Formats: sequence, C-alpha cells, structure tokens
Amino acid sequence: MPVLTGKGPCITEYLDKTHQVINTHLTYHNRVFAIRLDLRLPRFVNAEWYSSSVINRFICSLRAKLNHAYQSALRQDRRVHEPGLRYIWARELGGDGYPHYHLLLLFNRDAYFTLGDMSSPEGNLYSKLSSAWASALDIEEYDSRGLVNVAGTFHWKAGEDIGPLFQAASYMCKEHSKEFGVRHHAFGGSRG
Repeated sequence: MPVLTGKGPCITEYLDKTHQVINTHLTYHNRVFAIRLDLRLPRFVNAEWYSSSVINRFICSLRAKLNHAYQSALRQDRRVHEPGLRYIWARELGGDGYPHYHLLLLFNRDAYFTLGDMSSPEGNLYSKLSSAWASALDIEEYDSRGLVNVAGTFHWKAGEDIGPLFQAASYMCKEHSKEFGVRHHAFGGSRG
C-alpha cells in the first residue's frame, strides 16, 4: 500500500491497525465516505488536563449524535441507513509542543456522503463533528470554532483501489511528532 514518507518513517504497527480498520469497514459497506480530520485543543486551557481519553469522549458523543439522527429518521418512517462509524486517531505534538489529534472517520456512504454546509450551525455531519468535539472538551460550542479542521474527504465503492485512502491515513502513522513514554496513548482505532 502507498504511504506518505515526507515526514519520515511510519510505525509499522500503526499502519497494520489502519489497514485492519479500513478493511473491516469495507467488508460491511460497499460504499464508503471517509473524512481526514484534525482536532485541536483550545489555547485557553491547559493541554495537560486532557489525556487521550478526550478522543474516547469525542467518539462516544459523535456516536450518540449519529444514533439520535438515525433513530429520529426511523421514527419518521424515512428510509435510512446505519452510519457504520469506524475510526483511527493519532495524538501528536505541534512544533510549539501543544498536542492535537488527527483522525480518519469512516462512514457508510449510504447514510453519509458529505459534510454538509460547514457554515450551518446544525443539521449536518460537520455540525455533529463540531458539537461532539465541544462536548468531549466540556466547552461551549461557540468556543470550539476553529478547532475542527477537515484535511480531506474520500469516496470509495466496491472494486475501487483503496490506495489513496490508505495513503492519506498513513500520515497519522508517522513517527515524527509522536510523544512516547508519557501517560497519553499516541494512536488508536476501532476494535471491530
């Protein structure tokens, strides 16, 4: 599989986990919408307050929002598909020593195929992402503006090459800017 090497070597175990999560997702969904996302911490808080558990809170909040939208649509007798969320994340330190997170979010494209209007405050996938990050940080949504950045989106369907998607995700597997030997995990992803 192609990998990005401009920032130095990648960690093999992270590449393996990335490949496993993507392949698992593809076995369940013939069409995929993927988002490469960057999540930043607000500068008005001490970054040490946030362990890597902030990503677990983000994923739990996002799942709850997606499930709520799905259940609401079912109650309205609309034809809907389950979101099928899977993910990979990496915690890194910026040049200033401040942490941030990179994620690859994988969705069932029959449920989600676009972020929606990113300037709209609600009702679309991007607003769910922003709201979930604010919830994970325990801050007001207006304080989370500028903390959720979309680095890229991808569409895939059965029979297509997953190389471009894997290559984009490999950015998160680089050794550069990872922090080891501290109480924070540097990398994780869906289990099933």
